[in-house]
Amino acid sequence: MAATSEAKFPVSSAQAGVLVNGKQTDIHCSIFTDHLYVIVTQYCKLGTLVQVKSETVVDELEGPSPVLTTKVLFGKDEPLTHVMARHIVSSLKPHTPVLLGLSLRDTTREVLHALLPAIQSCVARAQSGPASSQSSTDDGVR
Repeated sequence: MAATSEAKFPVSSAQAGVLVNGKQTDIHCSIFTDHLYVIVTQYCKLGTLVQVKSETVVDELEGPSPVLTTKVLFGKDEPLTHVMARHIVSSLKPHTPVLLGLSLRDTTREVLHALLPAIQSCVARAQSGPASSQSSTDDGVR
């Protein structure tokens, strides 16, 4: 059976570039059927790759509640990496596991909070499909 020309490519992607505290930060998001892949880099490389999954924990008093678990697949396994990964992924509210590549010169709270809107926007554009998979650049300094 021949494939139709209307078949959708199974991966949609988007990318963005932002200046945060004078440092160029590149963001790339790809959405696969079974996971979300996000790279946030100030070094033009992948950096530390973290897998983030949402699990449900049942408490007898409070009932079920979601918990994000992190696992460093390669790179530096540091506590700050896990904190940043949980914070970024919790802001995205994904329905699938996330692979997050982090390579940041500046890992302060201010930088993380400045990056969150750009990451969320990149993921939203990737979710909306191939028509919006082009790159965008925000040259504003934050």
